[in-house]
Amino acid sequence: MSLTQQTALFDIPEDINYLNIASLSPSFKPIEEAGIKTVLEKSRPYTISTSAFFDPVIRLKKLFAQLIKADDFRRVLTIPSVSYGMATIANNIQVLETCEV
Repeated sequence: MSLTQQTALFDIPEDINYLNIASLSPSFKPIEEAGIKTVLEKSRPYTISTSAFFDPVIRLKKLFAQLIKADDFRRVLTIPSVSYGMATIANNIQVLETCEV
């Protein structure tokens, strides 16, 4: 398998050879553009419609449900952080002495 030249996909000057992609990789140009667009939109939150806020989440939940073969996308939950989800789980399960975690 041969990899073709991919430098045009990034904003890296020709005289730079950037090799550290494990911990801090450069973004693809479309990702950079989407990020800038989103930051600009967030500076005026009153212009963001309800559908613009919720529709992408619903689409993501539907795609993820397909990926894990869930029968209903509404069973997929999005949360603001892992710590909230883990705390919710910990507070809602009963662990017996005979259980192994």
